[in-house]
Amino acid sequence: MKAGDTITVRYTLTNTGNQPIKLTETFVAVRDPAKNNRDVDTSQARDLAPKGTVMVQAQITVPSKGTWRMWPCYETNENLCPNEWHKFYVPVK
Repeated sequence: MKAGDTITVRYTLTNTGNQPIKLTETFVAVRDPAKNNRDVDTSQARDLAPKGTVMVQAQITVPSKGTWRMWPCYETNENLCPNEWHKFYVPVK
């Protein structure tokens, strides 16, 4: 990947419980090589029914060289996204 390229991040959340979950926000957490926050909000507030699934997608342009960190995030009325949950690294040349 080169500086200026765009990456598409997709993830799926599934409610494996027996009660609905209120998703207040979905987003992709992004930290640039200087560790600055560049999160991409996908604004998918919704109720997620038991056994229900929601797919989240975001496009992120990486304007500078270095290693970028990204991970899927969500918030509910009760919980924040686990920090660096399923994080991955994107090297940009």
